[in-house]
Amino acid sequence: MIVGWLVGDMGRAIREYRQQLQLLQRRRAVEELQLARAEERLRLSREVHDVVSHSLSAIAVQAGVARLVFAKQPDQAGAALSAIETASRSALDELRKLLRQIRDPRTPTRQRRRRSATCPRLSAGCAEPAWT
Repeated sequence: MIVGWLVGDMGRAIREYRQQLQLLQRRRAVEELQLARAEERLRLSREVHDVVSHSLSAIAVQAGVARLVFAKQPDQAGAALSAIETASRSALDELRKLLRQIRDPRTPTRQRRRRSATCPRLSAGCAEPAWT
């Protein structure tokens, strides 16, 4: 009778140990997933910062050049304004790419565009909404 009780008690102890081990493994997996998500958010935030800061610096320099040469050299001012336009469009394109990485990858691009196309545009001259 004592042997039967010992075997039963040992079986219960092994079951509890396995359950605790499984619970620990699940917790560890959740923590690793949360850490991976946090690292990805940090990486994306650094990329957004780099894109925005570089583009704004270039835009500020070109705007300063355009302001200084506007009256005396209108061609050079026009080139500086063109560089501002190019830099700002490039920055917007990079930000769109980064934001697409953040969005749910299961949502097809066409569906996102269709959804955004139904939104009113901010200006009548806008060829494409800024959020697509």
